[in-house]
Amino acid sequence: MGIQSQVVVSGGYPAYTAATIVELWMNSTDNQPYFKLLYRTSDVNDEIYAVTHEIDECENKPYCKLDVFRNYAARTKVDEQMDKWCSTDPRKKAAASLWSFPLIGTIV
Repeated sequence: MGIQSQVVVSGGYPAYTAATIVELWMNSTDNQPYFKLLYRTSDVNDEIYAVTHEIDECENKPYCKLDVFRNYAARTKVDEQMDKWCSTDPRKKAAASLWSFPLIGTIV
């Protein structure tokens, strides 16, 4: 997405209490929907930052075409219907890299 420099801390993940907010906007000039992505780094810092302009496809603009959001959402959509996902054991759906670390520690 291009926003990693703003939202990822050392260790490769956002802070535990980080939050994202997606605002939906309608442009009254072209009657097209746009979105704005906001980010709060943690509960220590209550400030909310706009990060939409950091998304590569948004071309440094404060608002971005909704199709960009739809494309990202489609690529990260879960592979189960929500009611099935809620009753799925995540340990059985986990990628190999998630469970291989304890196994490696046991072998060594």
